[in-house]
Amino acid sequence: MSTSITPPAPPLQANGLTVTSTGSSFVIRHPDQKNALHPIKTSNDAKTIFKITSDVGLNRIKEFLKKVDLTAISTRSLAAIGKTLNDNNLISDAVLAQFKAGSMEYDNKGKQINLDKPFNALALFDQKMDDRTTYANANPKEARTSAFRRETSGIQEANHVISAMSWFAHSGSGSLSVSVHA
Repeated sequence: MSTSITPPAPPLQANGLTVTSTGSSFVIRHPDQKNALHPIKTSNDAKTIFKITSDVGLNRIKEFLKKVDLTAISTRSLAAIGKTLNDNNLISDAVLAQFKAGSMEYDNKGKQINLDKPFNALALFDQKMDDRTTYANANPKEARTSAFRRETSGIQEANHVISAMSWFAHSGSGSLSVSVHA
């Protein structure tokens, strides 16, 4: 009696998402990226993104974020940071949802996996925004739908927040700062 082994199906790839028989994950094209592709240029821009209107609570947030490495952060850590920022009205619910999605790794039943595995949030959010723009340009009818625009807005806002966090890490400002390790 002969038995044959069927090889697994090759992975399906679309918009950075790789889907296999065991689950799906977002494949970051530039995992070694150290800087935001669309960096924040001034402290006022960064403060606007974080919705900071006064210095109340700023020192607590600064202390909370100062040891964050955006190039090696886990989904669990990014979600916790997002929750704290959201609880302090510094980011929207849409950004919080993006942070909770984190590395976008799921098993074949749709459950998030690898919540403690580090990934490069700078590269991931830049790539998600780039992929979204590329898709919108190729599919203008879909890009005009309210669902697509709403999701794109959340990705764009999350990308801006990650860029602002990176700006604070690299600035000499006495304001909110985040450490990004090379």
